[in-house]
Amino acid sequence: MAVASILVDSNAHMQYRQTAYDGTTVLSIGDSVDSLLPQLSACLHHHDFVRLNTHLNSLIGHFAVIVETSTLIIAFVDVIRSYPIFYATDEHHNLAISNSAHLLKQKYQISQVDQTALLEFMMAGYVTNRETIYHNLYQLRAGEYLLWDKMKCQLTVQRYFRYHPSSHTQHTASEYVEELANATDRTFERLLNAVGDAPIWLPLSGGLDSRLILAKLHSLGCSNLHTFSYGPRGNYEAKAAQAVAKTLNVPWQFIQPNASKARQIFDSSQRRAYWEYADSLSAVPVMNDYQALHSLRESGQLSENAVVINGQSGDFTSGGHIPLKMLIGPCSAQQLTDFVIYKHYSLWHHLKTPENVEFAKSRILSVLGLEEHQEMTMPEIAAFYEEWEWQERQSKLVVNGQRIYEFLGLGWQLPLWDTELVRFWSQVPLNLRLEQSLYIQYLEHFNYHNLFQNYRSESRRWPGAMAGTIILNQLERALLGDQQRVYKYASYWGHYSDQYALYGLRYFLKNIKTAVIPPQGRGLVALGTKLWCEENDIQIPS
Repeated sequence: MAVASILVDSNAHMQYRQTAYDGTTVLSIGDSVDSLLPQLSACLHHHDFVRLNTHLNSLIGHFAVIVETSTLIIAFVDVIRSYPIFYATDEHHNLAISNSAHLLKQKYQISQVDQTALLEFMMAGYVTNRETIYHNLYQLRAGEYLLWDKMKCQLTVQRYFRYHPSSHTQHTASEYVEELANATDRTFERLLNAVGDAPIWLPLSGGLDSRLILAKLHSLGCSNLHTFSYGPRGNYEAKAAQAVAKTLNVPWQFIQPNASKARQIFDSSQRRAYWEYADSLSAVPVMNDYQALHSLRESGQLSENAVVINGQSGDFTSGGHIPLKMLIGPCSAQQLTDFVIYKHYSLWHHLKTPENVEFAKSRILSVLGLEEHQEMTMPEIAAFYEEWEWQERQSKLVVNGQRIYEFLGLGWQLPLWDTELVRFWSQVPLNLRLEQSLYIQYLEHFNYHNLFQNYRSESRRWPGAMAGTIILNQLERALLGDQQRVYKYASYWGHYSDQYALYGLRYFLKNIKTAVIPPQGRGLVALGTKLWCEENDIQIPS
C-alpha cells in the first residue's frame, strides 16, 4: 500500500511554523493563514473540495502551507509560488512532500536527469510546468494545491488560481484608476502592519516600481526607510534613484562595485551554498542584488530584523511585457509560440536548432492547452502570453530572487505581487494594460512630490558615454567591425558589468560566444545555466 510522507527542511534560511487545529497539523511559512484554519479544516474533514477552492482563492499574502488530517494531506502555494513546494514519487507510487527539492533528491536517491527538462533549463533558464531537472521530482506551480487521499492512496494536483487576464466589466479609465488606488492603499497598509517597526531597505532603481513603493511608504508616514542602488559607476539607474531619495529626504547610498571582491564572493563556499538553497533544481539562482546586500550585511548596516522590499514585478502585472508586434495581424497559437520562444527560449544560439525550436513549440502548446493552428483574438493571445510568463518565468525565476534575502537572514515583502493587486490586474481590459496605460495614469494621478510628472525612463545601456565609446571603439577594431560581436563582448563593461564581474572576464570570454545578446541581461542567465550544470556535474546539451 502506497504511503505519503512530509519532509520539511527547517534550516536557518526557511523556517516553517507548526500549529495544530481540531486534529489537523499545519506546517506553514510566510504570511499567516491561521484565520482560515476553521474553514480549511472543515473542508478537509468533509472532503468538500469545491468550497476548498473558494477558501484558497480568498487567501491574501505570500505563503506555502502543508496540512495533514487523519485521511488527507494538502499542500498549497500562493498565487506566485513565493515559497516553493516539491513532491516526489517512486516505483511503488509512494509520495513525499517537501519544501526542499534537494532534500527529496537526497532522501530518495533521485539521480536520473530528465534530458528534455535539462534542455529547457539551458534554453530558458528554468524548467516549465511541474517538472524539475530530475525524473520523478516535481514542483507545485503558482496557484496550485496537491491533495493526497490516504484511504485511496490517490494523488491529485489542481489549480485554484490562474493568471489569465480577461475583463467582464465595463468601467471608465478613471474608475479603474480609483480602484487601483484603493487596492494599492490596502496593500501597503497590510505591508506596514506586517513589517511593524522593522527597518525597511529598498533597492531603488530609476524605474517606476521601486519609486512607487518608496513614495507609498513615505506618504503613509513610514520613517524607518533606507534606500540603496548598485551597478557600475555612473549608471543612470543610480543617478535617478539618488534624485528620488533626495526629493523625499530618505537615506540613500550607492554600493560601489569591486571586481576582485565580486570574484571573491562568487568563488566562496557561501555562494555555492546559496545556489543550492535557491536553485529548486529547476531554475538559475538570481544574483541581481546578492553582492550589494552581501556588502551591506558584512558592514553591519543591515540588522537581523531588516526587511527588504523590491519592485518586482509591477511592470509585468501592469501589462508592460506584452509585445505589441504580437498583436499585429491575425492572432494564432503559432504566433504566440513564436513570441514566447523569442523571449523565453533564446539563451544560446547553438541550442536554437529547428529540432529544439519544435520541441519548445510543442511544450508551450501542451502547457497552455492549445492546438497548433488555433486562432485567437487580441485579448486571448495577450492573456495566454501573460499566463505563460506568470506561470513560468515570473514565479520560477524572477520571484525566486527572494531566496537571496532569506539566505542572508533578512525578511522580505513583495507589495506589487500582493494577491489583491494580482487579481485586480487580471480583470483590467487589454487596452488599459498595453504599454502600462492604466498604471501610468494612476501614477500621474498619485504623483507624490511630483515624482511621476512627465516621467520618462532612460534606456542607456552603458554606464558612462565616454567609457562606453572608448570600449566600443577598441572592440570594433579588434573584432574587425562586426557590430553584433562588438555589442556582445562590450556587455561585460555595460549596464550589468557588476554582475558579469561575478563570473570574471576569463569565464565570460570563454563562454559568451554562442550566448544570445542583446539584451545584455540575457547573457547573465545564459552563463548561469552553464556554470550551474558544471558545478552539478551535469552534461550540458550540445
